[in-house]
Amino acid sequence: MNESTPEDIEALKARHASSHKRALASHAKKVRRAKKKGLPIPPEPQPKPWVEPGPPQAHITAHLYKWTPHNIGDRLIPQTTNKANVGDWQKVELEFTAPEWGPFVDIRFVVSGGGSAHLDDFALLELP
Repeated sequence: MNESTPEDIEALKARHASSHKRALASHAKKVRRAKKKGLPIPPEPQPKPWVEPGPPQAHITAHLYKWTPHNIGDRLIPQTTNKANVGDWQKVELEFTAPEWGPFVDIRFVVSGGGSAHLDDFALLELP
């Protein structure tokens, strides 16, 4: 895990600004659709204030779920590793048992607060 650079912070600020632009574009489509169908106009999304990020951290998540085209509700089991902080190499592992109904796993590598995380080994193993 590396410290955030000024470039990392600027990239986060740009992503923050573009998320509001996307929300406004989506709102414009909803307004056109509502007017066309004679429905009430939805409220305009309010910009979220920029908040300076905390210290960089990284973690891995594994969400177990049963595939369905419908809302999966409580059939989702989120699991998260401990957080890796800035510094030297740290081993982070997540061991889980997939339930009978949960053949799908959504694995994500997450970095928050800017900075960067480097992975040097990743394995998904079925243990006896």
